[in-house]
Amino acid sequence: MAGKNNWIQHAVRHPGSLREWFQKNKKKLEHHLHYDPLKPDGEIKKKAVNDVLKLVKEGRLRVQRKTLHRLYLARTLFRLQSKGHKKHRRHGRR
Repeated sequence: MAGKNNWIQHAVRHPGSLREWFQKNKKKLEHHLHYDPLKPDGEIKKKAVNDVLKLVKEGRLRVQRKTLHRLYLARTLFRLQSKGHKKHRRHGRR
């Protein structure tokens, strides 16, 4: 049972690698997205992850399979993060 609950600890094998990819391809992404995909502190915007996945599905942007898996994982982690905050607000806990 403990293995099922700890999947998230092993999901991110190379922390920061997706952020490095965004920084490396910033100009190309700005051209496709028409906005800066990074926040001023260097973090990735949630909207940028979703829009890049949309571009990949439409065939307008090509990425490596490993990068695609990292994008999907980032989207999943963003969703888990937002669900956790909503859950605590609803019950009045912080």
